[in-house]
Amino acid sequence: MRPLFLALLGAALAGLMPGAASLAAGSSQPVWQRGSEAPVLRPEVVTSSDIVTIGDFYLNAGAAGFEPLFRSPDLGTSGNVSAALVAERARAAGLKSAGTDGLAEVIVRRDSISFDAQRLSGIIAERLARQEGQISADDLEIVFSRTPQIIHADPRSADPLRIEQALWSRADGRFDIVMSYASENGYRRVSLTGVAREMTAVVALASPLDKGAIVREQDLITMRLPRERVQGRAVTDPQEIIGLAARIQQRPGRQLSKADFERPMLIQRGDKVTLIYEISGMKLTTQGQAATAGAHGDMIDVINLQSRRTVRGTVSARGEVRLGGTPRILAANTSLPAQESAQ
Repeated sequence: MRPLFLALLGAALAGLMPGAASLAAGSSQPVWQRGSEAPVLRPEVVTSSDIVTIGDFYLNAGAAGFEPLFRSPDLGTSGNVSAALVAERARAAGLKSAGTDGLAEVIVRRDSISFDAQRLSGIIAERLARQEGQISADDLEIVFSRTPQIIHADPRSADPLRIEQALWSRADGRFDIVMSYASENGYRRVSLTGVAREMTAVVALASPLDKGAIVREQDLITMRLPRERVQGRAVTDPQEIIGLAARIQQRPGRQLSKADFERPMLIQRGDKVTLIYEISGMKLTTQGQAATAGAHGDMIDVINLQSRRTVRGTVSARGEVRLGGTPRILAANTSLPAQESAQ
């Protein structure tokens, strides 16, 4: 905070106020000794005006509340003023019972509508997206050539900030923006330059994933990349690969490709499996050996270890193949030796 902001305004303050009166007896008494309707000095004042009045400083100021005391600090800034000086000038302006109420200083803050770099980025992104009409503001990353200073606009203005000109090249992302903001003395212009890049959210791994490992939701993160760097088969939705297995070992922090994942192999070539056939409430099982590998739902070849026939079935679980049916297949299976169980 600026110390005693009055000192910065010098003659302007002196011309604003009538002559100061001496401190009245009892003016620093506690409020409870001066009646419930006595003026009470606020420890902090927030104003949007360029003038601070008695009513800004004091509760219960009555008719004297509109009398000006000091000029406000600059928009968006604050300053300290001596409570004794406030009371002295308030009494001189007509509030005879004004006191300090035990305060040494009063903080005066000038309200403003502030626009920092983040807020300006959002405004620029919205304007460029609306101007192009084919992109979303959320997909634009704004990088300034030089970080702009915070803009403090007058809150009393109906149009505190407006864009006068917006030039943007989608080819290289460069933009040139001219803005105007409401100050105490009319609108002021400011120019901002930088790059607006179109971004795409892609899926990456939070930690390494071994070959054959199943992808879980907690394994994945989302990161944003410039659109031109996103691969054609990049994973953009975690649900696309959750539950799938990695074809190769995967490193974290890199965009993932759909081609690097597959349905997990529940059966490998040469695995011993259980063959299951169900029809009309009857379930037949026997042992077999996988001639090919398969994921859930795949059709694979299996050698029936009892009959030595090769049959085709659907992988239904790890180590389990279900045979789909025709009476011919059923007849082949029911001709198996008695060791095959009927359940």
